[in-house]
Amino acid sequence: MAGPVEVEKLLSGFPGRADRGFFGWSNVYLLKGERLALFDTGFYTDRAELLIELEKRSIAPGDIDMVILSHLHYDHCINLALIPGAEVLLSPRELEYARGECREKGDIYIVDYPDSLLAGRTLRLAEEGTLVMDGVVLMETPGHTPGCISAVAETPDGPVVLAGDAIKNGWEVMNNTPTMAFVGIDMARKSMKRILDTGGIIIPGHDRAFVYRNGGLEYLEELGVVLEVREDPSGPPKKYRIP
Repeated sequence: MAGPVEVEKLLSGFPGRADRGFFGWSNVYLLKGERLALFDTGFYTDRAELLIELEKRSIAPGDIDMVILSHLHYDHCINLALIPGAEVLLSPRELEYARGECREKGDIYIVDYPDSLLAGRTLRLAEEGTLVMDGVVLMETPGHTPGCISAVAETPDGPVVLAGDAIKNGWEVMNNTPTMAFVGIDMARKSMKRILDTGGIIIPGHDRAFVYRNGGLEYLEELGVVLEVREDPSGPPKKYRIP
């Protein structure tokens, strides 16, 4: 696998939830090499922010050549509609799962109409070892869903693994407990271990980038999330920074 490529964060994942559910803020990354690719696209609430981040880099949505979808949960794929013309890389097993089997597993987070989401797209079925471009190769990392895929990028700083929800956050790593493992926790643990064994920088689905060494986890950045809450109808919103 040649390289290196640049891996750049567009949207930050967040390992948080509220008493009415989880926020669904996933990491969205830009891969810059011989072509431009996105790894995941985020949720509806990320729509404006995704376009703003691309515009900051003088990149139009139509400039994106490829979108790698780690899986078909809505918080990772729904903004595909904003990236017209891009080739889509997706596991064939994930598409099969999304067409009906997901309901049998109690997985209500898969998009309701996957074929509509993908209609009119050039679809490349992504499997173990699929070469995305020079310096980027795919790994099959099932467990969360049967067709979860991760991407390994060779960068100037060494390998970077975009894990998607095969590793959602650092807590899962330190407790060896992948959550929401719809097709089996043993399979999910194997996929998590395989990612950690690469020895590279890990970008989970809903947390900060980290490295894992000697059984310990070291974050490479802060969360840096600011929540605005309108508690007082007569005043400005209060801001809470985490952390």
